[in-house]
Amino acid sequence: ADKGSVNAGDLVNYTIKVTNTGSVPAFDAYFEENLSAYVTYQAPSMSCTKTVSSQTSSVSFEIDNLADGLDETPDGESVYLKIFRIAGDLTEANNTWDLPGNGDYIQCAYRVRVNDGVAPGTNMTNTVIAKVDNKDGNQPNETEANDTDSKTVVMNVPVQCNVGCTASSQCPNNLTCYVAPGQTSGNCRTPSCPTDGDCSC
Repeated sequence: ADKGSVNAGDLVNYTIKVTNTGSVPAFDAYFEENLSAYVTYQAPSMSCTKTVSSQTSSVSFEIDNLADGLDETPDGESVYLKIFRIAGDLTEANNTWDLPGNGDYIQCAYRVRVNDGVAPGTNMTNTVIAKVDNKDGNQPNETEANDTDSKTVVMNVPVQCNVGCTASSQCPNNLTCYVAPGQTSGNCRTPSCPTDGDCSC
């Protein structure tokens, strides 16, 4: 993710990279995505490239929306994608995402929007499972390897300017308690401009 903390309405760009770090070929690569319920997929935003022997080129992809079950019929890229599978071709015999080895990789990028109304401090976790076979196409006795990774983005806690206080220990987000001369209580303000009522300095 290109952000670690976000606000409602923010766009987050995710990059998924499936790399064959071994010295033998990995065939029929694909990945399954499980987006947080707190974000909405931005369609169309998916793009994929394949890098083999340091040569990068754009590659086609197909999406299977797993909300209606696992199948080999491509689904359209839509804002309703939450749990989905991405492959060069959903039919294993035709999947062109083969990785010869030694650092060759498939990389896909896409965008989501953080939903309105997400509570401050909420963790939004995106989980990806990448899978490859040791044989090309759908063959008997093939072995599938997989790897799981996840990324958590946290909803920001908004600055709470002007919260009533009598001491700075009562103020959130590194604000200070500003008490005007002659008063016994005050408001949480930005330390560099405590008399500024909107905390913007």
